[in-house]
Amino acid sequence: CLIFTLGIITYKIHIFVIFGGFAAGLLFFQHKQFTAAWHNQISPLVLVFFLPIFFTATGLRTNILGLSFADFGWLALVLLISIGGKVFPVYFASRVSGLGHWESAVLGSLMNTRALMELIVLNVGFSLGVIPQNVFTMFVIMAVVTTVMTGPLLSFLLPRMGHRVTQLVEA
Repeated sequence: CLIFTLGIITYKIHIFVIFGGFAAGLLFFQHKQFTAAWHNQISPLVLVFFLPIFFTATGLRTNILGLSFADFGWLALVLLISIGGKVFPVYFASRVSGLGHWESAVLGSLMNTRALMELIVLNVGFSLGVIPQNVFTMFVIMAVVTTVMTGPLLSFLLPRMGHRVTQLVEA
């Protein structure tokens, strides 16, 4: 009830409703028993039911066919800037801090992933009318590409550091 109440309050004061749920989480963070019960009982429901609904809703709002030829050029630029803007600064900061080449590359790769938080921010901006449809679509593609590329990058980089990477094989 508190989550919904805080969601309604944040909506009424013109703050996106998801921040009400966030505020409820902040209020109960110190209550270890409640937090443990939440993780055991509610988290599986969220992961199995609500998370796929969120990703489906985001996918339904993404209009790839609505991108013009010029938009694909902008998409390439967005991908280049978003990947380079995260991977290279982390790589160089890691090198300056004394880490080796492969360790720095792994840190840069891990920093590149965006996933759920990026999609939440994009959906909030799109719902508020701050982000136009074509920009929303480009940013969703960027969030998915940068997240999906992390696994293959780590599969390439970790063995070079001496770590064994195992593949999950379905029977």
